Amino acid sequence: MLILPLILGCADIAKLKALSENVVNTHVLVGAYFGITPPVHESLDLSGSEFDATAIVTVALADATELSNLEDSPVTDAAASWKSAVNGKVDMPFGEFGAYQATSADGVVYTHGETVVVSAEWDGTHSANVTSPSPAVFAIEEQHELGAGVTIDLTGQDYDSAFVVVYDGVNQVTTFDNRPTDIGAIYDWTHGGGDIVVNIPGTAFKEESIYAMGVAGVRHSAGDDFTDANTLLSTYVSGTFEFYVLSTLPELP
Repeated sequence: MLILPLILGCADIAKLKALSENVVNTHVLVGAYFGITPPVHESLDLSGSEFDATAIVTVALADATELSNLEDSPVTDAAASWKSAVNGKVDMPFGEFGAYQATSADGVVYTHGETVVVSAEWDGTHSANVTSPSPAVFAIEEQHELGAGVTIDLTGQDYDSAFVVVYDGVNQVTTFDNRPTDIGAIYDWTHGGGDIVVNIPGTAFKEESIYAMGVAGVRHSAGDDFTDANTLLSTYVSGTFEFYVLSTLPELP
């Protein structure tokens, strides 16, 4: 037995221990918690878009022991909620996108630096402590060259990755985003698949229009953020979408 530490190392032994503890725990929580600071411009209105809230919290639940089981083992009959020590508790009903969700319209308030609890009741109580980071520091000129790309670099700002979205305010369509779209993609993204530098292609700004570009510095959860959950498969992300105005029109209105 003394050979085992020499072969594996302390970090690997810790992983094996965590794995053995999680084999019997099939409760998986995968979610996101974001604040949204809308752009300020008289010609740009995000009302009716997916970004018209000031806060949004989601969680997808699964009963799984392996990564390959996540998408095939959803839990749709749990009772999920968001709870803040300052702003109280908000229920998160199951929605059309396969996750439980609530927004600022329901009472969710995103406060920088606060730790909230996202929990789900199914075969017991399973929860995640989620701390909300402050907005990333980023600056860009409002007047933007038609068809020119943009590089978002959040290196050195204590984030794990970056979320970026570009929304054409005139045509009311999202022209770019790097957000994962399902529970498996979120897992991959938070376990080494996320980028701290994001290159937005020029095709995102190919029309003469006014764009809202959202940038979020994102933090990923750690195993000890979860209670009574499979800490190897469960993951949570949080951040603040700060929106910037970019115009490819000849002159900014």
